[in-house]
Amino acid sequence: MLGGLLLGRVFRRFFAARGAVDRLGLKGLRLPGDVAERGVLEDQVDGFSLDDKRQPVPENDIPDVLQCWENRSDAEFNARREARLKALRAEVEPLKQERLRLEKEINRLTFENVINPKGLGDPSGLDPLAAMQKELAELSEKIAPLQKEINQLTRQFWVTKEQVRANKYDLSASHYRVVEQDEEFYEEPQVTLERLLKLEEVMANEAKQIEEMLK
Repeated sequence: MLGGLLLGRVFRRFFAARGAVDRLGLKGLRLPGDVAERGVLEDQVDGFSLDDKRQPVPENDIPDVLQCWENRSDAEFNARREARLKALRAEVEPLKQERLRLEKEINRLTFENVINPKGLGDPSGLDPLAAMQKELAELSEKIAPLQKEINQLTRQFWVTKEQVRANKYDLSASHYRVVEQDEEFYEEPQVTLERLLKLEEVMANEAKQIEEMLK
């Protein structure tokens, strides 16, 4: 039974103990051949801080780990988790796309503020850059709890014994878990080049003005 349960938790105080458990799993359990799949139940936090002080913290993966293990054969339970995960991803995706749009606009406004600090004034007296930054902060607050639940749901999953064998029976969850990567905003190279040329033009004009003042 234990051969089907892989726990992944690393914090400094118990690093050596984790290594010993891994070796026991390899040498003692031998992953019985009649078990088709193994549960990878990743425990990143256990209700205490991961430093030497071990202070109580609200985050705790252990209840979810135990619930997943107890319901590992319950198809309805697993289907509900999959459905919830699908719904969360659908809900968070448009928010992440909006975040990319805001990051792009903030990047543009920041550049325009550098080359023309007085040019961003709004008739209403509002600062467009500050307004965008506030909107981005509020959006990030909406995304955070959704992403946290997604991360929790994707930390508990199943792998086949073939996958374990292919990884030389290494029981580290990181070898099996597919980590979702958010799309990052990157400025287009052409845009970067155009802005560099514009900055060079602005600097040349300002240097010329200073030169005129010194005559």
